[in-house]
Amino acid sequence: MSGPHCNDSSPAAPRRQVKGNGKPLSLTFVVPWSENGDWAFRYLPKGFRGTVIGGQETASPGIAYLREFAHLARRRPEWVGTDVIFAWELRTALAIALLQSRAVKVRSRLVVVGPILKNPIRRALPLIARILADADHIACFSRAERDTYPAMLKIPSSRFSFVPTPWRHDEKIADRDEGYILAIGDSARDYETLRRAVEGTDLPLRIIDRHNRVSGVEADELVARATFHVVPLRAGTDYSAGQSALLRAMAVGKAVIVSDTPGIRDYVEQNETAVLVPPGDAEALRKTMLSLWRNKSEQRRIGCKAATMVRKDFGFPQFAKRMAEIADQMI
Repeated sequence: MSGPHCNDSSPAAPRRQVKGNGKPLSLTFVVPWSENGDWAFRYLPKGFRGTVIGGQETASPGIAYLREFAHLARRRPEWVGTDVIFAWELRTALAIALLQSRAVKVRSRLVVVGPILKNPIRRALPLIARILADADHIACFSRAERDTYPAMLKIPSSRFSFVPTPWRHDEKIADRDEGYILAIGDSARDYETLRRAVEGTDLPLRIIDRHNRVSGVEADELVARATFHVVPLRAGTDYSAGQSALLRAMAVGKAVIVSDTPGIRDYVEQNETAVLVPPGDAEALRKTMLSLWRNKSEQRRIGCKAATMVRKDFGFPQFAKRMAEIADQMI
């Protein structure tokens, strides 16, 4: 990553040989969105090989689970026999676990990555727990989930770990500022509090959510051109939400104001790489937004540190290394 304000370097992930017969461990990353890239295995250490199986996106949660199962059943020849399957998000994990439960031959090791247990999912916890009972490992996107999910799922805590959400580590620092504040995303968002926070001010706010979606390219442009970002999250949010929007802005050197929820605390240093505010507190959010809006040097300082943090701690090389370490421990 390079740019006018942040020019730093971080060491490459160490390369390791796997134990055993010397053959590379085969890792398959199954994701619930359309994906043909090699982000998941380009940075794997020596001794590992990987591939990605993309999913089919749909707006209906119920249909999404059924479609994911049918999709992965059709693509079964691509993942059967791999050493370790990394199933991203709950619906892919449930589909793989169900399909593997019917196998008569040796099962692949199953790692569930980033399951989010929120309502209405929590109403089906007994069923979900039964399906995931044989999962070899569950990598959570927050320490809070790592600590609470074992009891919720009745799965030993030794099978859980915290693995940060990854983001593109090689993004360019955005030196553009077109004079607006951006809020983007849907999960657990509290846009009512955000709108109350800007009432009576002249703060120019843009919100991109399910009601006015834009393309990925347009979203990238909006993110890069914003003065700073706000990620308002609902009070009581105890699951992973907002990390992707947070890291997306941080990666291009933008300062972010974000609600202080358990899932966010693993990703920021208060007043250094982002600014935390109490969730649901419109007055505190207003004061923080006005203060940051008037302070360009503070915007740059926080944005610069944020971009460096993304590259050092949350980039794809670090994520691939963590996945390889988990796989290596199971084989």
